[in-house]
Amino acid sequence: MNHCTFTGYLLSDPSDGYISEKPSACIFQMVTYEYTRNKRGEKKRYPTTITFQAWDSGADTIAKLGKKGMK
Repeated sequence: MNHCTFTGYLLSDPSDGYISEKPSACIFQMVTYEYTRNKRGEKKRYPTTITFQAWDSGADTIAKLGKKGMK
């Protein structure tokens, strides 16, 4: 199993994608930003949207505690 860590912001409430069947599942999206500077020193932001699936107790916790815009 792979272990990855992502830092970003939730695009919507994870409870909107919550599936209450057993095993529990939750589908949610998160946006991450990459910041770069051009030759003139201006900062630009590039967003990347990632879709996640969480299962079992992780899905229950994310659906219960996650809110739109949270980091």
